[in-house]
Amino acid sequence: MIQGGGDYTWAEAVLQGWCYGSGTLIEPYIIEYVIIHGLNSSTCIEIRNSNVYFIISNSIFEYSGSGIFSAGIKLVNVSNGILTNINSSRNNNNGILLIDCLFITIENSDINYNGIAGISLINSHNNYIVNNTDTINYNKIYGIKLNSSLNNLISGNAISHTIYGIFLYRSNHTTVSQNIFVSNKEVNIIQEESDEGTNTFENNEDQTPSSGFQFPMEMVILIISIGAVVTLGITGASVWKKKISVKGMKEKDKVGVKKDKKVNKVKSKLQKQFSHVDELIRDKQNELVMKNINEIMGLAKENKFLDVFYKAEEKMQEYINSRLEEVSKIKNTVLNIGTKYTRLQIMNIIEESGIYDENLIISTIEGMIANKEIYGKYFASSNAIEFDQQANIEDIDKLMEKHKEWEDKNLGKAVLSIPEEGLEKYSIFLSYSTLDSDYFEIPRIVSSLEEYPEIEKVRYWEADSKQNIVEFMDETLQKSNVFVLFCSERSMKSGAVKDEWQAAFQRRKKELLKLIPVYEQEEHIPAIMGHLLNVKFEKSDFDSFIEKLHQEILR
Repeated sequence: MIQGGGDYTWAEAVLQGWCYGSGTLIEPYIIEYVIIHGLNSSTCIEIRNSNVYFIISNSIFEYSGSGIFSAGIKLVNVSNGILTNINSSRNNNNGILLIDCLFITIENSDINYNGIAGISLINSHNNYIVNNTDTINYNKIYGIKLNSSLNNLISGNAISHTIYGIFLYRSNHTTVSQNIFVSNKEVNIIQEESDEGTNTFENNEDQTPSSGFQFPMEMVILIISIGAVVTLGITGASVWKKKISVKGMKEKDKVGVKKDKKVNKVKSKLQKQFSHVDELIRDKQNELVMKNINEIMGLAKENKFLDVFYKAEEKMQEYINSRLEEVSKIKNTVLNIGTKYTRLQIMNIIEESGIYDENLIISTIEGMIANKEIYGKYFASSNAIEFDQQANIEDIDKLMEKHKEWEDKNLGKAVLSIPEEGLEKYSIFLSYSTLDSDYFEIPRIVSSLEEYPEIEKVRYWEADSKQNIVEFMDETLQKSNVFVLFCSERSMKSGAVKDEWQAAFQRRKKELLKLIPVYEQEEHIPAIMGHLLNVKFEKSDFDSFIEKLHQEILR
């Protein structure tokens, strides 16, 4: 979700004129040439729960509100983003705020005169704050602050005229290198409650104009948890190049037998830890999974083991993707049964979804409630969720308001015992790749659906193609109140299909139609539709598929 002058999904944002792209590594979503004034009341732009590739560039975000988590740019549970050539200044609290983020790069940006911190990271790992030269200035308390964040790179930045240049709080395995500090009031680099020896400081330079005796730049104040203050001289042992990734790391030289034995011992330990991670994943020990992967990445970085570091990075991405799939299943289950019951135990959701991670289910539900994806309340005391059932039914079936009892007629089909003239009429738009027409048996689907009395018309391109595709799409969407998208590898590559479903998604937001994905493989469903109720195509049981699709249309 993107917030800033409105709430948008990525698919909706590309229709607004200030965003383009497709969210892939090759063609990321790009937001540029945007100026947002927060009017001192809210975050200028916020992105939540996103793992697609995106870039925000050449834009200005200023005067955001004074809430503790307000910022010019705020990312929450986001990965794979680049913020470049940004001016995020004069915000009441934070210039840029990352919460629960991974693989975000902040580069070449102006971050000045913010009320608390220029850049703040909370529980965010594997991010890169690089090459912000002469541009992190006059922030009231912190230039850059990390809180409970691991494996981050802070390199090639210029930080001046603040109290604390870089503040690492409970943050480990972070490299701080080649930064320039000027006229910071208290200290340039400070650690508090971070594990001693896990962070790397090298080639940083204090260029404050001389005014008497000064400590060397590489003097770091380490405040440990018991409150003692220890002065620790740090000297650079290895050289990091000014790059956004760890590609600048050099393989450790293998000199001498003792060094070889030490290297082999560390690598052996890491391989055992990889095996332990696999066991933790199988046992659903999710917090320990992330902790161990981060430890592997930190140790690999420390010892310059590129192969191990990249293997751990890949393992983390695979794990994150698997968790996103589980979240999608939980959301589908909650959205489905939330319209049927007013109260559910968490155990009911476990049984329906097949996801046994109770903490993940609870956090997903709390997130859905906070983001207004559902209306309800979670009660920890009873481990249950209570729904506002009426508010949760977006496309409530008007027939169900008038008739409560179903009769079994013909082959066990469920039909309402009411006269046909009382039925709501449905006009359906089928969207698919023409290359899939024979496989999905589109004409047969059309004739089967039109046998139902409440289905007035089913339209599809091959049958109604007397005009060009753009005119057909526009006119047919206007006439339809149900849009069925046949998701396949071919349809996801079709520009025409993409135009159709994105336009339909926009109409769905305005409550003008219902959108139903049909799929054989879940990975072919667009990520933005992962939360929608869908129907699996069953080629071997065509009649059952038609009945399920019919029921979903009426829902």
